[in-house]
Amino acid sequence: MELIFVFSVAKGILHKEVSIEGYNYDMVFAFTTPIIGLLIFKLKLLAEKWLVYWNYLGLIVLASVIFVFLTTTYLPELYGSSVPLLPLEALKYPYVLIAGFLMPLADLYTSYL
Repeated sequence: MELIFVFSVAKGILHKEVSIEGYNYDMVFAFTTPIIGLLIFKLKLLAEKWLVYWNYLGLIVLASVIFVFLTTTYLPELYGSSVPLLPLEALKYPYVLIAGFLMPLADLYTSYL
């Protein structure tokens, strides 16, 4: 999904604040998750309670991404703009698939892991 954000920023549909160039660090968090799993389950260097902490941290990262998307649309003044940074084109196909299909599918997939 982050690739969709990056290409959308390059095309000028989305602004850089919603990609990894801006404030969207969920991809960095996702890449480090297998390392945490390895440290907890294979190497036994961390207690399993760290998995709960890691999940809470993931929820905080996700909440920050949602905050960035909402504020760039409804409070663009926070980013130095007087117009919403999310154009109406971002609310059309294929971008609606991100929130309407891909994110729920990713959540469903990860809940079965």
